[in-house]
Amino acid sequence: MDTTKRLMILACALASFAAAPGVLAVESASQARERRAKEVVDMANAGNTALKDGNFDLAIEKFSGALDRGISGDNKAVALYGRGLAYFQKKDCPNAMKDFDQIVEQRATDAQFHFVRALCLVQAGDKPGAYASVDKAIAIAPEKPEYYRFKCIDRFNAKDFTGALPDCEKTVSLTPDDADIWLAIGQSAELTNDKVKARGAYEKLLALKPDSQGAKDGLARTAK
Repeated sequence: MDTTKRLMILACALASFAAAPGVLAVESASQARERRAKEVVDMANAGNTALKDGNFDLAIEKFSGALDRGISGDNKAVALYGRGLAYFQKKDCPNAMKDFDQIVEQRATDAQFHFVRALCLVQAGDKPGAYASVDKAIAIAPEKPEYYRFKCIDRFNAKDFTGALPDCEKTVSLTPDDADIWLAIGQSAELTNDKVKARGAYEKLLALKPDSQGAKDGLARTAK
């Protein structure tokens, strides 16, 4: 038998062997890498699904699995952000910040990232850092009322009524039906001796909530 025929027979035998039931083809190194890469991305995607479903423990488990298995590049940043958000939802800001701090550069243009990070910084007692992070969010997305609202409420609760007013007023310029902020404006203006502004805010509040005792009391106090 000549060499050509022997090679043809060998090729046929190998093809039959690969196609035989129960026989596994040998996986190449590149195929193995691709399979592992797909597995970790699938795991991160499962984490995203769990996060959207509100199953934060499962989200942390899936994102951690993907990170432990070496997910890389942009996918790693997504997994860290997702796990950080899951920790944040569980009110575990120390662990959330560990993840957030690793991806500040990758998320530099993500307003919501800076805002969530600010909320954690408040929990950590870092008010200057929190305000700086919110200001980054505002610079990226100045149309978002929740960023101004955060500073309005935080300053109001800290009795910084002068500091609260600009952010409160910006909030209602974007969401004019926010009754709580109109009350904050009225009380802040009243406590900084601006009765005209206070009355205007209480009137807005009363129009939104005719049964508001805060509005009625405020109007009575500023009537003189």
